[in-house]
Amino acid sequence: MNVNGISPKANDRLRRIKKISRIIKVMFLFYIILGTLILVVFMKKTGSGTWRVFGDAYTNISDVPAVVKLLAGIGGGLNLLAAATFYRLLNLYEKGIIFSAANVRLLGRIGHLGFSYGLLNVCGPVIISGKLIIPDFLVAAASSPWVIGGLFVVVISHIMDEGRKIQEEQELTV
Repeated sequence: MNVNGISPKANDRLRRIKKISRIIKVMFLFYIILGTLILVVFMKKTGSGTWRVFGDAYTNISDVPAVVKLLAGIGGGLNLLAAATFYRLLNLYEKGIIFSAANVRLLGRIGHLGFSYGLLNVCGPVIISGKLIIPDFLVAAASSPWVIGGLFVVVISHIMDEGRKIQEEQELTV
């Protein structure tokens, strides 16, 4: 019996994965393009006539300190890296590559980027104000959905990597 052969039932599942990943890719591209257009074209002041950056209000963009602009730029860069990594992962799924070292690496990278973005959101106000209140910082870090979600995705990627290694060992067993 050929263990590595693909059954018709599994082939249907693989076609479904390819189709869904193609749909998600199109939707994701539409979301990124539309979100960027909305951010650039329709970005405006809040109702009180101020710009909000990391929770602080500024009357003009030129009033925003350089450190705050740097932190916002780092956050934007993390978002772009995560979007590109997610798109690459969907490309692999569309090709039918489900459990490979590349998938695990990309999934782990998404988790690390999400964790980093969450940490930036928690550390940003502390860096800007220069006041570190450790209990408040720890509560903010522990309750940040980006920090928790990023760590969760990293753990899932490690589990997938172990499963992939077990699958490779079993394929080599006679």
